[in-house]
Amino acid sequence: RAPKIWGLLALRLANAEFVPLDPIAQGAALFKYAKAIETQKLGLDVSPIHKAVKKYQQAAAQLQLKCQSSSSGHQEVVVTDRQEDHQEDCNEKLGMVERQFLLAEGLPGRKWFKHSLQAPGMDLGYA
Repeated sequence: RAPKIWGLLALRLANAEFVPLDPIAQGAALFKYAKAIETQKLGLDVSPIHKAVKKYQQAAAQLQLKCQSSSSGHQEVVVTDRQEDHQEDCNEKLGMVERQFLLAEGLPGRKWFKHSLQAPGMDLGYA
């Protein structure tokens, strides 16, 4: 199963005009996670989280709009240097989005998990 997934990923990346990351969807997921924390009534002030998520969603929307503005939805025969520079700039920024969630020191108690948003729960046997 894993080779099939890696093969499909390679094909999708090879044919993609832009890196197939969706910061809008990630912003929606972050909003959902923040709401879930808030509903747990842990006595935490979640307003800084909501503020950060809103700022992320606004930046994600701007980036997505900028990157989609040149995407025609079909393969063009001639790509100008300006279009190529725009694609490279967008792809660099889209890739940087995910890297910004990495923690050099890793998660507390699990230093091998570097991503601040994606790691298994503490009691799932991976800690």
